[in-house]
Amino acid sequence: VNEYGGEECRSMKLAEFFSIWREKGTSLNRLSQANVNQWIAEGVPYLKDWHFVKEFPDLELYEVPEFFQDDWLNAYCVSKKKSDYKFMYCGAQGSYTPLHHDVLKSFSWSVNIFGSKLWVLFDPAQTSHLVDSKQRNHVSNVFSNDESMAEDFPDLHKTTPKIVIQKRGEAIFVPSGWYHQVINLEDTLSINHNWFNAYCLPSVSDYLSEQLTLTRSALIDIRKNEDTNIFDFQFEQKCEQILKLNVGMNFQQWIELVHFVLSQEKDMCKLELEKVETSISKVLSDGHLCQFLRCESETLDEILAILSSLY
Repeated sequence: VNEYGGEECRSMKLAEFFSIWREKGTSLNRLSQANVNQWIAEGVPYLKDWHFVKEFPDLELYEVPEFFQDDWLNAYCVSKKKSDYKFMYCGAQGSYTPLHHDVLKSFSWSVNIFGSKLWVLFDPAQTSHLVDSKQRNHVSNVFSNDESMAEDFPDLHKTTPKIVIQKRGEAIFVPSGWYHQVINLEDTLSINHNWFNAYCLPSVSDYLSEQLTLTRSALIDIRKNEDTNIFDFQFEQKCEQILKLNVGMNFQQWIELVHFVLSQEKDMCKLELEKVETSISKVLSDGHLCQFLRCESETLDEILAILSSLY
């Protein structure tokens, strides 16, 4: 696996998955670097990102913990009948997730129904130490003892990760932008949600802006006008389409989400409104994006009107 998302993925019946689990599941009881690398090398099966709640809406199996209920992302997805970010994870001992930050640089929370997990977490200040010497890829397995690691990731030794063992019934909260690698120390079933609210909104908008910049750069050859100061509707439209495919959301959806929340929430505190305003201001600072969004709908101006009325 060179990076997160590079794992082999297959669709199969649940019975087949458990059959492979029984065949490939490990029984190593002692936690060690050697054991972890053996698990990773063997490719222990892992059922990830199962939209269990969406597939079985009549089964009220759990209630979101109180501290994680202010969830704008999933409230929007559910209301618009879009694919949500509520997942079930189920894996044998030794199954794992490579190092990554959460989708859209959102928050995430995870609760173990049974089993235990080892979490290795890096705060955002350490992100630059996780990339390779060419500044292209992030390390995928921080446990690797491969001889090339020191050469490929020369600054990895400078990191000081947080190490957490999450046991049965325990919840863990992962802040925005924290890279993490997770390994199941036992056969484990967990509930995992990606989510964000006002306090994470600037991080999400910054991430989308970064990805939009990269998308524009990659597609520059299809731009009709070589002068990038001139607005090109079709180019911006294509960039929005690719942005959605790459990261799961584009700015059209993002402002639709913000508009949805502002229309529902009538008692936002001053700090929440400031976070929303900060995020919207960054969108307004991108002239071409702003012009494109206004060509597509009146949502952006409606958001500005709502914010003005709330002060």
